[in-house]
Amino acid sequence: MQYNRRGPQDAHFRSDGGVNLEEDTGLEAMLTHLPGVVYQLQHHGDGSWLFSYLSAACWGLLGLEAEAVRDRPHLLFDRIVAEDLGEFWRSLQAAEQAQGAWHWQGRFCLPTGEIKWLETTANPQTLPGGTVVWAGLWLDITVRKEAELSTVAAIAAHSPEQRDEWLTILLDNAPLILYTLDTQGRFTFSAGSGLRLLGLQPQQVVGALVYDLYQDCQEALVAVDRALAGEASIATIQVGDVYFENSCIPCRDKGGAIVGVIGVALDISHRKQLEEAQRTQEYQIQRQNQALLDLSKNKVLSSGILEKAFQEMTVVAATTLGIERASIWLFDADRTQLQCQDLYQLSLGCHSQGIELRIEDYPGYFAALEHQATIVASEARTDPSTREFTENYFQPLGIMSLLDSPIQLGGKIVGVVCFEQVGEPRYWSQAEQTFSRSLADIAALALEIHERQRAERDRDRFFAVSQDLLCVATLDGYFRRVNPAWETVLGYTEAELRSRPLLDFVHPSDRAATLAEARRLRDQDTAYLENRYRAKDGTYRWLAWNSTVSREDDLVYAVARDITHLKQAQKEHRKLIALIENSSDFICLTALDGRVLYLNPAGQRLAGVESLAAAKAYWLFEFLVPHQRDAFAQEVLPRVLRDGAAQGEVRLQPVAGNAEVVVEHNTFVIASPTSNEPLCLATIFRDISDRKRFEANLLEREQFLRTIYDGIEQIISVLDVRPDRDFRVLGWNHVATRIIGLTSAQVQGRTLEEALGEENGRQWRQRYAQAVATGETLTYEDLYCLNGQESWWLSHITPLRNEAGEVYRLVMTASDVSDRKRVEKEQARLTAILEATSDLVGIGDATGQSIYLNKAGRRMMGLAEDADISGIPCCDFVVPAQRERFQREAMPFALEHGLWSGENVMGYRGAEVPVSQVIIIHRDPEGNVEFLSTVARDISDRKRTEAQLRQQADEIAQTLRELQRTQTQLVQSEKMSSLGQLVAGVAHEINNPVNFISGNLTHASEYTRDLLALMTLYNQHYPDPVPEIRDRSEAVDLDFLLEDLPRLISSMRVGADRIRSIVTSLRTFSRMDEAEMKAVNIHEGIDSTLMILQNRLKAKSYMPAIAVVKEYGSLPLVECYAGQLNQVFMNILTNAIDALEERDEGRSPADRQTCLSQITIKTVLLEGDRVAIHLIDNGPGIPESIQQRLFDPFFTTKPVGKGTGLGMSISYQIVTEKHHGSLHCVSSPGQGAEFIITIPIRQPITPHQA
Repeated sequence: MQYNRRGPQDAHFRSDGGVNLEEDTGLEAMLTHLPGVVYQLQHHGDGSWLFSYLSAACWGLLGLEAEAVRDRPHLLFDRIVAEDLGEFWRSLQAAEQAQGAWHWQGRFCLPTGEIKWLETTANPQTLPGGTVVWAGLWLDITVRKEAELSTVAAIAAHSPEQRDEWLTILLDNAPLILYTLDTQGRFTFSAGSGLRLLGLQPQQVVGALVYDLYQDCQEALVAVDRALAGEASIATIQVGDVYFENSCIPCRDKGGAIVGVIGVALDISHRKQLEEAQRTQEYQIQRQNQALLDLSKNKVLSSGILEKAFQEMTVVAATTLGIERASIWLFDADRTQLQCQDLYQLSLGCHSQGIELRIEDYPGYFAALEHQATIVASEARTDPSTREFTENYFQPLGIMSLLDSPIQLGGKIVGVVCFEQVGEPRYWSQAEQTFSRSLADIAALALEIHERQRAERDRDRFFAVSQDLLCVATLDGYFRRVNPAWETVLGYTEAELRSRPLLDFVHPSDRAATLAEARRLRDQDTAYLENRYRAKDGTYRWLAWNSTVSREDDLVYAVARDITHLKQAQKEHRKLIALIENSSDFICLTALDGRVLYLNPAGQRLAGVESLAAAKAYWLFEFLVPHQRDAFAQEVLPRVLRDGAAQGEVRLQPVAGNAEVVVEHNTFVIASPTSNEPLCLATIFRDISDRKRFEANLLEREQFLRTIYDGIEQIISVLDVRPDRDFRVLGWNHVATRIIGLTSAQVQGRTLEEALGEENGRQWRQRYAQAVATGETLTYEDLYCLNGQESWWLSHITPLRNEAGEVYRLVMTASDVSDRKRVEKEQARLTAILEATSDLVGIGDATGQSIYLNKAGRRMMGLAEDADISGIPCCDFVVPAQRERFQREAMPFALEHGLWSGENVMGYRGAEVPVSQVIIIHRDPEGNVEFLSTVARDISDRKRTEAQLRQQADEIAQTLRELQRTQTQLVQSEKMSSLGQLVAGVAHEINNPVNFISGNLTHASEYTRDLLALMTLYNQHYPDPVPEIRDRSEAVDLDFLLEDLPRLISSMRVGADRIRSIVTSLRTFSRMDEAEMKAVNIHEGIDSTLMILQNRLKAKSYMPAIAVVKEYGSLPLVECYAGQLNQVFMNILTNAIDALEERDEGRSPADRQTCLSQITIKTVLLEGDRVAIHLIDNGPGIPESIQQRLFDPFFTTKPVGKGTGLGMSISYQIVTEKHHGSLHCVSSPGQGAEFIITIPIRQPITPHQA
């Protein structure tokens, strides 16, 4: 046999292809009432076996857990006794093949070793997939089998003769036929009472052929033939109304040959009747079970709507059992009566409800309901349990039989399922009783579903309204669901919380502990944790978590409570402990008998003990002076235990000294917060020695104040405030006596009207009543006419409160302020004058704080007229830029001389007002500063006029400077133009004779060569000239002339060429013929400038030459004003030569040779169609301060007469304005100077040019 482990989809067989018996809670409840074990056994096509269902009774009957056996059926099969296991499988397979009923009896071994006899009967059902399902019931028949076996044993215990006698009697009376046949089928023996059922005697049968006797029963004949063929067989035969189970076994001799047949025909007529009855009953049960199954699957049941569920159940019960009335009843809330929830009447097909049965009216029935599983009353009118209903209920309705099953929920009866038979009595079968109990279970299930759904609604409502933070989370750390309290406490919506891991909200310091607890939840079911969670506003809240894991859905269910206040309370508790530890009072905890349990450090010091351990060796009263100890122990402590607390004064005496300390004690009981039982006593001793001394001083002071009270020149009156808010005069001082005319004794205890007269009494009563109502001091000023003169009095009414906070006394003081009122009147007049002036008038106290500012001042400072200026420092009304000077100069001067005047700038909060100000220091007769005053006049208009005049003067000066600069530039330009014209004219005039000389030098050179050749030829032919010629030749040194004359002519040619070059350079520099912009060679302009400056560059007797290094780049022709640009080169190079010469004049010859003066000229073609000319010298450099003014007009560092200060300014204008370029200097002291000229290759076309 195969036993398969199948998945959940196979393990839950559904008998109709769609119903899971395990999930049908109502059917499960019903099956629990059946005797034995209900099962569904599956035989799959692959040969494997599986219990798709086993009822919970499996444990009680077989000693096996149903869950363990379901997918492992071998656990059950293996416990069948080996001798019976073969018949088990044979009968099961035979029934499967025949698709007939399966019946088996056999022995089963429990895990405890106990043997039980089991019986089962089942019918196979083949499903579309080929799986065969057996639905049946295992029954315990151990008692019956033991009885049978004991009978057999009793027979075996007798002698052979007795056994034969017993067997003869047994065969004659047993309901069977025992017979033997020979090989021809002839009866050779026959016995048993079964023959009588057929109307036969044994002698009639012996010798007859079986084929004659059973000629109408083919099954019997087939069994005989099979036995004669050597195969045992069993067949059921029917003879008339009698049924036999015929067993034929072949009989063999010692050689194995068949010699006949032994047959037993067992009378099974009664069993057949039982089987028929069982089939009928099974049909009824099946019908009832199907009804229960359909009911358990009905969606109405799971809807939680009791009214519909009960209606469905009563209809199913009435139609299934065929009873007239089916009803469901429930107890009311106080369980005093049973109320009908639904009654269905089959004949009328209608529902009703509302009938009520009071428990006190039917005590017998309700007592039976408590003790009986089901009330079965076939004769309901006479049954002891139900006869109480006969007169008022059964007879009017015609009810004869009653079947009631209690509905139990949570172990308590909550109602009844009631079946009522009308007409003839009905005897309720076991199946109907089981049906009734099962329906009660289904009703309980409906109630449970209803309660569960209501609980779920309550839970959801609780989830929604709970102040705690409830949540469901996944094991990987994400929220699945949260209640609204999260948003209330932390500010996050549910979507915001679910979008991020839980750890994202945890304080960084708490994440490790939180993660550790989360990991532990994988191994344990619950966890507790406290951590800090970040709220949406950025703050952190302390949360206490209680979490549990549901292994079914792998979810964590948690409750988080905001314990931020608890944490703060704990912090405060620690502070309280620290406060007790650091308190200067004696604080002690004792047992109820006064033995010390705790004593704080201050108490240890006062008691004179070294430590808490030492203090615990004493009783509290042992710290008192000896004569007070007994009283404290015998009177105070019992009073504390009786009343809860006691206070008083005692004297404390340290255990190691004689010094006494007067203390005030407060002893009270500390009780249990739950049972209110006293736990211990707490005592606080406070040293009141200082207070005692203070009280003595206070008494002395009271006497002193009494002297003042009677001696002060003010009216002082004291009134008593009675509970009814009436007032009584307690007394007043002698000043009041002098003014009012009545002594304190005369008015004591009188009303205000009696003491002051009706009119004044009513007026002051109103004032006193107002003081009591407000609880605050009230002030009044009144004008009185005393002794014919008017006088002003300032009165103060001050309420005094008792410990309960109620006003119980009033003190009135009154002072004569007539002089002050006159001064105030004068002051008001002066104030009106100050408020009317347009100048700022302010007053400050001796510390410099403002105390007054008139309207004009407030307006000037931008303040509202009612703005409070008290406390504003006077210096704050000076603008910050002037404040330091004001405090450093003006105030010290005013304090020293009593007065300061001058101009200042005042303002407050952004306002700035120029003023002409006077500050006056006011001193008292001793010379101390009492206050200071100031008067300031707005001079903004004058300042604006002065500023306009200064601006006009500056503009005129600037215009004059511009005119001067323009004039100088014009002069300079004119000079340069004249110089250019002069240079051009001189060059032209020189050029003509130079050209003449240059032209004639060519001919002169040729003539000279010819003459010299002739002279050479002459000397060759006439070596001896005449004496006159020889003398003349010697006189003129002819040989030298002949040798030197060519050199002379060559030198003259060089000089002429030099003059021509100079003329060309002069013309190139002046460019008189090129005044318009033109594309020129920049290098030619630079070279011409150097030619002109050659005289300054060459060496002199007193200094070496200035070297010029040219690093010309490859430049295209550049559009420019060539003459102006040459002027720029001239100015920069001249300044460089001046700087180098000035430096060399101060250097030694050795220094000059070591570092030769040098000017480097470098040209570069830049990106963007621009050229740069770098003019670099290695001179002394230019300081930064001079570089900033280098291109300013008229700025020069040269001595008077050597420079105008316009060269570089004009050069800057030529480069930037005329050529749209740039000119800047790079230099630092000692590192030389570099001027960089940058101009475009092509000049932009200006509107003027266009």
